[in-house]
Amino acid sequence: MNYLNTLILFLYSCQQIHRRQMPIQKIIKVLSVSSLSAKNLNANEIDLISITKLKNIFGASIIEFYQHPSLSLAMRNWAHTTIDSIDATTKEFLCHWKLLRKNSGTMITILDPNYPPLLKNAADPPLALNFLGSVFPNHKKNIAIIGSRKAYPETLEVTRELSARLTENYNIISGGAYGCDIAAHIGALSCTDPNKYTAAIMAGGLGSLYPPGNIHVFQRMRASLNGALISERLWHMKAKPYDFPIRNRLITGISYATLVMQAGEKSGALNSAEHALNQGREVMVYYPNYHCAGFEGSLKLINNGAKVI
Repeated sequence: MNYLNTLILFLYSCQQIHRRQMPIQKIIKVLSVSSLSAKNLNANEIDLISITKLKNIFGASIIEFYQHPSLSLAMRNWAHTTIDSIDATTKEFLCHWKLLRKNSGTMITILDPNYPPLLKNAADPPLALNFLGSVFPNHKKNIAIIGSRKAYPETLEVTRELSARLTENYNIISGGAYGCDIAAHIGALSCTDPNKYTAAIMAGGLGSLYPPGNIHVFQRMRASLNGALISERLWHMKAKPYDFPIRNRLITGISYATLVMQAGEKSGALNSAEHALNQGREVMVYYPNYHCAGFEGSLKLINNGAKVI
């Protein structure tokens, strides 16, 4: 693991511990034009490195970073303040890494060639993603299928069927929630295509999967080559209410288009649709032939120009 990845992991850990956003785009811009020296750190041996050694590597990396002439004074001051948290950050990261590896998980940073290109070019990409399961094993485009947790049975049936059909040409991305999300995952897994793939983006860490009622589906996803659970959070972090709208930007950011199966007036799916539009993604809406309550948000999206399927 070279110097840049080492620094990325440290900044990623800071970001997650404090659950706050950092000037990532500016950081990446500096890193991309830097010719900074390499400090070897073998990713396969991180779990064998002492906290003191890892802290020293992180410390040297962050010091070299904030002294780089490409940084503005404000950015240097910001980077300098992170040194105060090196001890806590190092311990948190090492704990996360060991648990991820123990559970056969994978981490990719924003510098990794397997990092989703659409997400990398979005406004606020996470510095690293954690996987349980396969890391995008094919070259299909990703499509997000989302909707209400309290969707009608008819909507859930259509979601499963549509997801199964789309899986032949697309990877199915959703949030693993009750209702439309889990129906999309189940539909994708039911497809007979050997190259099918579905990923659930978690709001919390991979050690605190939510909701617990869908664990049996999550286990199927992570146990095969055809699925994955993905999170930007550290392993042990439980999802907070404000984590869900933050997570939604990943569902849409990874995907080239978002399909809303059912959205009520205050559905969280509307937040995802807003993220998709801000990211320049296409938004499509399923709307039944009959008019009924529970589709107020869907109708609003249609009136604002979303494509009806």
